[in-house]
Amino acid sequence: MPVFLVERYVAESETAALTDRIRRAAKGGDVTWLASVVLPGEDACLCLFEASSAAAVVALNRRAGADLDRVVEAALVRS
Repeated sequence: MPVFLVERYVAESETAALTDRIRRAAKGGDVTWLASVVLPGEDACLCLFEASSAAAVVALNRRAGADLDRVVEAALVRS
C-alpha cells in the first residue's frame, strides 16, 4: 500500500494532542497512521500514513481536525 507524508506547521506543545486525535481518527479505517516526527524548534510535524490515496489521507486529517500544508507520496525505506 502507498505511503504518504503529511507536512504541517504546528507548535511543538500541540503535537501530542494532534497525534492523539489522528491516531483515534485512524482506528478501524482505511488509513493507517505510521508515525509522527516532530522537528523541535521548527514548529513542524511530519506524519506518515499508509493509504490507498492522498485524498484518503486528507479526509482522515479533516476528521481529526488536523490542519496540513501538503501531502506527498513517499518511499519508506526500512532497514
